Amino acid sequence: MSTHVHLDRKWTLDYPALGTEPVSTEPYLSPEFFALERERIFRRSWLCIGRVDEVPASGDFFVKDIAACDASLLVTRDRDGVIRAFHNVCTHRCNKLVWESCGTAQSLVCRFHAWTFDGKGHLRGVPDEEMFYGFDRRSYGLKPVALDTWAGFIFVNLDPQPRQTLAEYLGELGAQHAAFPFDDMPLCYAWRAEVKANWKMAIEGSCETYHLAALHRTTAREVFTNRSNPFGRPVDLKLWERHGYIGVYGNQQYSPKPVETVAYKQSSLAYRAGDADQKSPGVNPSNAPSWAVDVSAVFPNFVLALLSDSYLAMTSWPSAVDRFTWEVRLYMRPAETAGQAFAREYSKCLSRDIWVEDAANMEAVYAGMKSRAVPQITFQDGEALLRHFYKVVTTSVR
Repeated sequence: MSTHVHLDRKWTLDYPALGTEPVSTEPYLSPEFFALERERIFRRSWLCIGRVDEVPASGDFFVKDIAACDASLLVTRDRDGVIRAFHNVCTHRCNKLVWESCGTAQSLVCRFHAWTFDGKGHLRGVPDEEMFYGFDRRSYGLKPVALDTWAGFIFVNLDPQPRQTLAEYLGELGAQHAAFPFDDMPLCYAWRAEVKANWKMAIEGSCETYHLAALHRTTAREVFTNRSNPFGRPVDLKLWERHGYIGVYGNQQYSPKPVETVAYKQSSLAYRAGDADQKSPGVNPSNAPSWAVDVSAVFPNFVLALLSDSYLAMTSWPSAVDRFTWEVRLYMRPAETAGQAFAREYSKCLSRDIWVEDAANMEAVYAGMKSRAVPQITFQDGEALLRHFYKVVTTSVR
């Protein structure tokens, strides 16, 4: 199939159940709908909260607060090497157990009455224990939370009895990217912002290419578009039960600016057409000749953007119907030379600029939605993954 024919493909028509009609804006605006999302999506889904290298050694821990679930979670690695998750709540009188965001401790001591727990969640110390009635320490361990890992990412599920294992939940998407060398790319930089918009907009803003030519005209338009593909039509798209994937087009004729040329020579973030002989495994499954990035949406709130030698991990954490925290992390291969260090810094700046453009636009879109002047959204074919995401969300809350 030629590149021209491929770019003319109507992806939405491959999934007739999606439909093509406009959709309502109410799921972005309704507090009642958001309450259902909290209960029926966030409390029942596998949620990515970090990576295993955040707790590399015995005694390491970190805390993740999830406002959508009214939960504070404690993730530990004990002497046995096992990573576990617990509700960050002392079992005496429900005090917050750990107040630090991360650290190392072989014992976790509640600051209220000094009840002490180990990394397995067992209660090990109770001051003046003999004054309790019918008390058995074995019944007062920390309350566990289901935890599993995929490709080094830590996922939790607040459902006491998850309906699927993490592997079952990720399904074909997990299999598609399993070979990607995530472990070879440590954290390079992280951004975090409070955004005045609905949480779904972060997912949608990351999972379509129709906006590249306009919104990113000063940062990345020429990297992802050209005369053959002026609107950045995708080179590939797959939709599964919950998740979805889009292959982003790369302009092979792009002439980088002088600074970009230096960065590209040193293996940068590589926002450009990938070289089929140089790309990492686990990306570009269709072997598209003009490929730049794989963008995969892991329902409900996690997005991965995989390039040849780096990747972005983005998570949207809602706190209200009109507020969310957007966390973005850039992972790259370690710099071994001064040139590679320069390339990493350039990549950080480019990613930041694109990210800021996206975040500012989300707030502008949401302000328009709140006016209710336009009560519907009309998705273009290049936004098929957004239509799928919308359908999964609205179906999940029923």
